[in-house]
Amino acid sequence: MVKIMGSIAELQGGQIVALNGASASPEHGGRFTMISSMTNTHMNTRKPAFSGNVIWGTEREDAQPLLAGQNPYTGTITPFVGQFEGNVNASTRGWLKSSFWNIATAQAATWTPVANGLEYTVLRASTGDSVYEGFDQVFARNTGTETLTDIILSVNGRPGLAIAGASYPTPGVLQAGRYWTTTVPAGATVKFNFEPVIAPIPDQTVQDGDTFTLTPTLAQGDDPSATWSLVEPANPPLGMTFSTSNGQLAWSPAYMLSGPLTFKMRVETLFGSDEATFTLTVAPTPPVVSPLSDWTAVPGVPFSAQATLSGYATEPVTWSLITAPDGMSIDTTTGLITWIAAYGDGTPETVTVQATNAAGSDQVSFSVLVTPPLAVSQPGSATRYLGSANPVTFVAFVSGGLNPSQYVWRQRNLANNTVTDISTGTLSGAEISCVVDPSGLDAGIYEYTVTVTDEYIPGGDTYTVTSQPGQLQIAGHLTVVQDLADATVIRGSRFEWNVRVDGGLGTIRYQWRKDDGSKAFLPLTDGNGILGTDSNTLVFTSFQQEHAGTYDVVISDDFESVTAGPATLYYDQGIPAGSPVLYGLLGVLLAVVGVKVAGRRSKQ
Repeated sequence: MVKIMGSIAELQGGQIVALNGASASPEHGGRFTMISSMTNTHMNTRKPAFSGNVIWGTEREDAQPLLAGQNPYTGTITPFVGQFEGNVNASTRGWLKSSFWNIATAQAATWTPVANGLEYTVLRASTGDSVYEGFDQVFARNTGTETLTDIILSVNGRPGLAIAGASYPTPGVLQAGRYWTTTVPAGATVKFNFEPVIAPIPDQTVQDGDTFTLTPTLAQGDDPSATWSLVEPANPPLGMTFSTSNGQLAWSPAYMLSGPLTFKMRVETLFGSDEATFTLTVAPTPPVVSPLSDWTAVPGVPFSAQATLSGYATEPVTWSLITAPDGMSIDTTTGLITWIAAYGDGTPETVTVQATNAAGSDQVSFSVLVTPPLAVSQPGSATRYLGSANPVTFVAFVSGGLNPSQYVWRQRNLANNTVTDISTGTLSGAEISCVVDPSGLDAGIYEYTVTVTDEYIPGGDTYTVTSQPGQLQIAGHLTVVQDLADATVIRGSRFEWNVRVDGGLGTIRYQWRKDDGSKAFLPLTDGNGILGTDSNTLVFTSFQQEHAGTYDVVISDDFESVTAGPATLYYDQGIPAGSPVLYGLLGVLLAVVGVKVAGRRSKQ
């Protein structure tokens, strides 16, 4: 007798081959199961008496009724499969003994490969095994040489479970060369796979400014049903994208002073789930300074150059000058270099610019050549007589500057202050000339200047420099318009003798001369009571007897001369002031002279 859950079971004509007394087992729906060695006759005529809900059957594969139980893969009752490896318990699935009656049929079927030597096949009801009417038998086998683990079965799209049952102790394991089986409703969709395992993801580093992309892979268990999710961080950074279909993560991160960011990915398939964790460090991107061209600067003219980066760099970037001439500065934020050179001697100055950020620094060097400032020489001066057709050439010379280019010659008439552009052109050397035809010009003084255009910086704004003026004097020939006249000068009196000329070119010069008595006129010099011997006015400060005589004056310009005179100065003794005797004598003399004059006139 066998005591089952407090009840007595008596078997006659047979013996208990296998017994499952776990009434709460989910496989058996809370029922008792028992397998006996009775024949069908005994089973039908001598049914054992049980108290409780019993599923019963025989160990023979062709016996009826068929033992069945709850199948976790299908969620339904499916037939029992006997001859499992280990204890022959009443179960619906498990690892088969090598002598199982249906293995030969299974071996002859078409097998579907999965991976790593795992294959499966399904024996349909059409095989004629009437004991499985309405059901299919599923087989899995390991054709490899190594034990396989994490094998999962999914039926009709249900979440998969590890292969298990009677009576191997570890679920999901199938040793090399071994079989595993279960039964399913006829026509069920069957899929074997491995429990998904995400391939290890090493910790990642990305440069600030680059785009980070990572697509995880499955080391095993890859399946179209895979769905990915991002577990951590709970709030992904701004701009990050994540694909639930393949787990791809994409992001253009900014440098994080806070350190690496931890990510956790999860994959779920019909065959299970897995998670992987890694860290992402955003490394700062160092600056790379773009090359700067050599420059030419001019003293006193503002110089500027813009330093730039050739690519992305982590902010903030700080600019500095490692070597630079006195007075040069750089904006630490923008990289703008400014300078006003105090002087230039033609020696290049080396400038080294550095950009620095959290990742490091970079430098470039260039040279600044300070040239002498642009200078335009003063043209010479010239003179022409009125109506002359002899051309005048004005010449100026250009030196210094960055890139002197255009020039303009201008004429200014000082008489009416009118200015006229008379010649323009492009420099082809240091010398600039202008030819003037004087024949049409009125008498007067004309100024000639040349204005030259230069650049503040190469290719930048321009400025101009204008020369000092050269002069052209137009005048008629020298002509005496106020000549010398004879005169009588009283002794001791002041006497001024004037001469005036028109025309003349250049400097008008005067030289007074006196006849030495032999018609030889000798030059005079100031002194002995005479002033202005080289001017147009000769002055006798106190006329004396020796001053009397014949004089002329030679007047000359830069090209010719004329003579005024000669004329004679007579000495007059005069009457001493305040002498009664002299006044008396003068009266008598005048009376006598008057009588004589009157007598002469009367004779006429």
